[in-house]
Amino acid sequence: MIVSATVRTGAILGLPATDMSGRPFVEFVSGDSAALAAQISGSGGPPRDHRLRRPDGTETLCQVVILPIMQDGLRAGTIATLMDVTERRAALADRQATEERFRAVADSSPLSIVMTDLQGTILYASPRTLELHGYERESELVGRNSAELIV
Repeated sequence: MIVSATVRTGAILGLPATDMSGRPFVEFVSGDSAALAAQISGSGGPPRDHRLRRPDGTETLCQVVILPIMQDGLRAGTIATLMDVTERRAALADRQATEERFRAVADSSPLSIVMTDLQGTILYASPRTLELHGYERESELVGRNSAELIV
């Protein structure tokens, strides 16, 4: 049961914070609430992602941290903190898709492609680069300085 909520928590869950008191937290859980219920009733544990549902039906992905409130050795309540990670996770998925597209293009290119950091340390070497320099595996080049490839 929610006793009090911050303005930010209300914004994440789509209600004024003052309207959240007295509502069961699981009311906002989308889908199977078993994992979140276990996290709440247990000792808390590490932050976990849960899909939460607002009263208007929209959903948001939140990282939830549960901390038990102990008093005289007994559990007196629970503090739950929420961080909306919907945009962060979407950006991460976009970045991974972009990296996969880059790798697909670079891996099939007839050109030698080497990606380095600012110090010249090799982060990626295309199959054509390996072939031109006589290596069999990318792992033989990753971590080495790109200057070593210049002949």
